[in-house]
Amino acid sequence: MIETAAAPSFTAVSGPAPHNPIPQASMRIAIVTDAWLPQTNGVVRTLMALKHELELVGHDVLMVTPQQFTTIP
Repeated sequence: MIETAAAPSFTAVSGPAPHNPIPQASMRIAIVTDAWLPQTNGVVRTLMALKHELELVGHDVLMVTPQQFTTIP
């Protein structure tokens, strides 16, 4: 007789994420991009939101953008 394993069952988890008792150390993060202000597009908006969210949780974020350098179009 051949036995087959039952298919795994998945249950939806709702509610808040479980509490992490280990505090996270803040990080220093550098994001290097050629897409930055004054451009307004999805990449710039996403990077701005990412920077904001990382800072909200206590990380230091350095943005390296073309505004900091002399550029030639």
